[in-house]
Amino acid sequence: MPTIRGDAHLSAILPRMETFFFTRIIVVGTTSSGKSTLAENLAKKLDLDFVELDALYWQPNWVGTPDEEFAAKTEDATRGNRWV
Repeated sequence: MPTIRGDAHLSAILPRMETFFFTRIIVVGTTSSGKSTLAENLAKKLDLDFVELDALYWQPNWVGTPDEEFAAKTEDATRGNRWV
């Protein structure tokens, strides 16, 4: 399984990635490392749904969503079989 180190690296390895059957991809990294940008670009290139957890969690004025509600939103957003 290839490891992706950023958008520039994605372009170089995308032809090899298309030979894999991806269904659910989780992008992990530190704060402000480009996870969302990478995940969104990857989702577009592989024709997968893009799920952004920050968009599910943060409400206006940086108010967090209660745990149970966030868990339900996350479960609903990841119910499908093809997402990043």
